[in-house]
Formats: sequence, structure tokens, C-alpha cells
Amino acid sequence: MKPTLRDYLTIIASLAVIFACGYGIGHRMGAAKGGDSARPAAKPGVSWQDSAAERLVSALQLDDSQLGAVRQELDASSARIEAIRGESRQAYLRELLDLHDRIAPSLNESQLERLEKSRKSLQLLSE
Repeated sequence: MKPTLRDYLTIIASLAVIFACGYGIGHRMGAAKGGDSARPAAKPGVSWQDSAAERLVSALQLDDSQLGAVRQELDASSARIEAIRGESRQAYLRELLDLHDRIAPSLNESQLERLEKSRKSLQLLSE
């Protein structure tokens, strides 16, 4: 049986209702999670310290002297965060290399060759 105009209109109406429900639920979920105060996406070329300072100034209404103190703390935190990031990256790469060691006995020759290529690239990254 060939679909009629009424069938197409029913499908379009159903899709519109589904879209409206999804939009409404998304809007309610965003409001429940504080969608208006959610962290905006980072701007390209702007450091996280500048973004954080901008958010803090707007959220806390900091004056210039307070902003100076906050910036000092952000800079100190930045150094610690970079050190932690480097350590965690190295730990991540070590764990991947260990994973390669653990799965190697289960692989055949061609898979081992591919694994070895992957392993070499990981070793280059970890140096």
C-alpha cells in the first residue's frame, strides 16, 4: 500500500513532537545543572589563567587589587598544574607500554609487528 499525504503529515507531526520534547528536556536539564552559569568554552589563543581570571572577575566582582592577588595564585597553580600534567602524561605512556607487554603473549606474528610499531612511537613520545 502506498503512503498517503496523511501518513506523511503524521510522520512530520511526530518528528516535531519528538524534537520539541527533546528541546524541552534539554532546556530543563540545563537549567537544573546551572546552565546559565556553566563554564563557557575556552577561547582560542587565550590561556587558562586568563580565562579563569575573567570568570572569577565576573562571578566574584573582583576589584583590581584582588585580581592581582588572584593572578599570583593562578600563576603559582599553573606551574603546579603543568608539572602534574607532565607526570600524568608520562604515567599514561608507561601504562600503555605495560599494556603492550601484557597483551603481547596473546598476539600472532603480524599483530606483534604492528604492536612493535605502536610501541616505538610511544617510546618516542615518552622520551
